[in-house]
Amino acid sequence: MDLNQIKREVDLRKYAMSHYGYQSDSKGQERCLLHSPDNHNSFSIRKGDDGVWRFHCFHGGFQGRRDREEKPHVG
Repeated sequence: MDLNQIKREVDLRKYAMSHYGYQSDSKGQERCLLHSPDNHNSFSIRKGDDGVWRFHCFHGGFQGRRDREEKPHVG
């Protein structure tokens, strides 16, 4: 299995649930796993239209795919 297959076939939401206790609300959001403290549900995991799992933190701006993490340039 190559990296592209893994990004599509490994359910990132289930992985986060089993390894980090991720539990999303009805909007599919949870407190961020990438920073603390996070007192509001600002983190989401979803599968993109291209089949690749992605995460996004609405508070800190972290976003990315299973194989990398990106923080947008502010300036």
